[in-house]
Amino acid sequence: MNTIINELLVFASVSKEEVTKTSIEMQPVINESIRRLSFLIQSRNANGTVADDLLPSMGNAHWIEEVWYNYLSNAVKMEEISRKYLLDLKKYL
Repeated sequence: MNTIINELLVFASVSKEEVTKTSIEMQPVINESIRRLSFLIQSRNANGTVADDLLPSMGNAHWIEEVWYNYLSNAVKMEEISRKYLLDLKKYL
């Protein structure tokens, strides 16, 4: 919960500060999002794969993690509608 609050505070300060962009390795960012979603993933019996060779990106690592967290949580939640969840994250994403 502290992470979410801290990220909201960072996001709220965007209009006041210049955004610091760095090179971001996607694998650790996605892994952290998956770790944060582990309870939801397990409770929904969801599954998916993440490619080992995702390309790096430029941006704010905290914000990118929140984007992945939101994307993945929505994918897991939509599993309830389709009864099958398979998310295949490839390097072209």
